[in-house]
Amino acid sequence: MKSLYGILKKFNRFFAETTGYLVGLIVILLVIDTIGTLIKHQVHGVIELAVFTVIASAYIGLSYTEEVRGHVRVAAIVGRLNECVQLYIRIFWGVISFAVIALTTYAGFYKAIEAYTEGEAIAGTVPYPLFPIRFVIAISLLFYGIQILANFILDLASMSENKK
Repeated sequence: MKSLYGILKKFNRFFAETTGYLVGLIVILLVIDTIGTLIKHQVHGVIELAVFTVIASAYIGLSYTEEVRGHVRVAAIVGRLNECVQLYIRIFWGVISFAVIALTTYAGFYKAIEAYTEGEAIAGTVPYPLFPIRFVIAISLLFYGIQILANFILDLASMSENKK
């Protein structure tokens, strides 16, 4: 189990680093668009590509954020409870989160396959296909769900240690 978690952590680190590079790419794309606008020679499709990059960077970072448990939680209330109650709350919300993300991942893959088979593209001067970004979203959600499951297993192990 530890080796699987180690592999997942490596993927998460890679995704976190990729997110940083994507943010840099977003800045470059926005600078290109701004310069193009200032010199009255706009590069078509740059803004659409920047939007796709923003979406990718947001979704790719989900699993790492879950690994470090950095998602927004109601810490002001839960933090005042004893550790045992906090653990039970994390386990409860782990089950709920995993169920929701599992359904969302299924829908994400369904929409990605649909976009691929139907040739769905964004309207604009440069018709970018939607399936690549939809697959990025679906794969990111899959890794996010796996990380939620891993955290759930760690919480269960911690709960069993507390009972000893």
